[in-house]
Amino acid sequence: MSTENGLRAFLRLVLLSGVLLVASRASAQEQLRQADSLFAIGQYLSAQQLYKTQLDKSFRPIVLLKLAYIAELNGDYTQSLYYLTVLSKRSPSEAIYQKMEALGLKYRLNGYTFDDFGYFILYVKKYGQGLFVVLIVIAGYLLSELLIKYSKNESITFVPKAIVVLFLLGLLLVLNLNELFEEGIVANDTTFLRNSPSSASSVVGTISKGNKVIVLGKRDHWKLVLLKGKFVYIKQDDLLLI
Repeated sequence: MSTENGLRAFLRLVLLSGVLLVASRASAQEQLRQADSLFAIGQYLSAQQLYKTQLDKSFRPIVLLKLAYIAELNGDYTQSLYYLTVLSKRSPSEAIYQKMEALGLKYRLNGYTFDDFGYFILYVKKYGQGLFVVLIVIAGYLLSELLIKYSKNESITFVPKAIVVLFLLGLLLVLNLNELFEEGIVANDTTFLRNSPSSASSVVGTISKGNKVIVLGKRDHWKLVLLKGKFVYIKQDDLLLI
């Protein structure tokens, strides 16, 4: 009897959870429709508030694009670049990179140049899964060939060994590209750069808002960044982390 009651309670919980999930999705869709309507008639600030509520619920590229547009329209290029950078991490495209580069050039900001390395990063992010499968197949084939030669006591030259190692390194790169470093956008004007993670340490320079930096580590509430070939610390509160 107790087992039957427990099963009924579990089924009621599942049913209630399903109803709440459907209601939550319906509410989110209604908010999104309201935001789109406000955006269409130029009520951007009201639309912005509703769009921001969508960010915590699911990844919506169109919402990030519209938030970036509204921020740029209001002169907040830092926030606009933040939304575009978040979008480029999740759904990379050449158009987004070019838009960020254009804003960077307009406001004389560093970190948004879309060069050959930028194209490389873009294609690795965009086609990472496909590259991973291709590299797995090639590495597997090369390893099997090496094992066959080894089983036959045949000599293995340096070149095939080096090729296998390079392919394995390529696999690691594809798998961990987004984990190798973190990006941050400076959020405040006249942000201090320090030579150690302490407010009492020497100020070695300043950086203005909107500039993008590469974050390589953390110490307490300080971020270690690479800036113009030098390692400096920036307070975490002064960065919009991607």
